[in-house]
Amino acid sequence: MRLQPKIVIVGFLLLLWFSPSGRAADFSIVLAGAPRYCLLSDINRGTSGYLGFEAALAGLSGGIVTEDNRGSMHFGMSYSVDFTLALNSEYSLMLGVGNFRIRNTSDVLIAYTEGQPDASALAETNIDALPIKLSVIRRYPLTRSLSAFTEAGVRVWIARYRSSFLPATPGDSHVQDAHAIGIGPLIAGGLEIKASRYLALILKAEGDYAQIRAFKGTRNSGGSTIPHEERGTLYYEEVTIPGVERAFPLLMIYEDKPQTALRQARVDFSGFSLSAGLKISF
Repeated sequence: MRLQPKIVIVGFLLLLWFSPSGRAADFSIVLAGAPRYCLLSDINRGTSGYLGFEAALAGLSGGIVTEDNRGSMHFGMSYSVDFTLALNSEYSLMLGVGNFRIRNTSDVLIAYTEGQPDASALAETNIDALPIKLSVIRRYPLTRSLSAFTEAGVRVWIARYRSSFLPATPGDSHVQDAHAIGIGPLIAGGLEIKASRYLALILKAEGDYAQIRAFKGTRNSGGSTIPHEERGTLYYEEVTIPGVERAFPLLMIYEDKPQTALRQARVDFSGFSLSAGLKISF
């Protein structure tokens, strides 16, 4: 059965509204946004590897790279809504739902000296995720309006990977779309600055460990061959070119694991964020 975030959220809101004794419980909502740093190691290797592969092929035909606009993906914007139930004066239970996305477009421009037209290879990558967290918070009062807190829990990542690879040399283009669900721990710490009984400013530093695998989806390829679609798993592979010493990492979807694949590809959301948010208490 597929995970239904709306059902999880509604169920937790009911838990927030009623205490074990049946009385309405105190709870709060935190609205936050932050730039987030993620490793995304395989994603960056695959993008750079594809453009390097195309540049190497062009070089064997007399092409020269005139511009190399390969860039790494690390920073994206993250937004979240957190629902918090105060268990007592020190501990709280939190359910959070967020949205994270990151985009990147990289290319290499190739010029030929023997009458062939100039060409370019292009790689576009889009990462989207719906992170859902469940955590416990402990508060440490410092003054009447200021308190520190620590947070620990787990985060479920409902992730989507999309990419488009357009070659500079004769060959197939590839458009891929894959999904996966993974889970990882999180820790955080920060300050709560009360402006009134109902409003507070939240400043938080947060770190995650989450390497998501088993992306399933489709690859549509065509150009030098008849257009075709392949369904399968996203793999991390390394391919070679005769006459070129180095190997090139690629991320491709295959129905069956190819001999060039080292393992399933990972979308590594491990990273950290510094956020500011508004807490509304009820």
